[in-house]
Amino acid sequence: MGLGDLVESALVAVGVTKERVESLLGQNCGCEQRKQRLNQLSAWAYRVIVGGGSLAPGEDSKPVILPVTEEKAEEHRKYLDAITGDWQEAKK
Repeated sequence: MGLGDLVESALVAVGVTKERVESLLGQNCGCEQRKQRLNQLSAWAYRVIVGGGSLAPGEDSKPVILPVTEEKAEEHRKYLDAITGDWQEAKK
């Protein structure tokens, strides 16, 4: 579950749905594209934080410049898993 999914879940929980927004705007709201981009952004940010990705979104060829120890990476993984887990529990 990425950032886009979390934003969508939060908005739906308070009654802001894609259908409502589109009926108010009278056109496609772009919700799906926004959700996909936020999911890509969160995946990229996760890779950078844990030391496995490029500093530029969409570019995996460059190494991460910031040094990340395995201990620090594990700390970040636990933090991100805790955040995602909290949202998963809230949806149930």
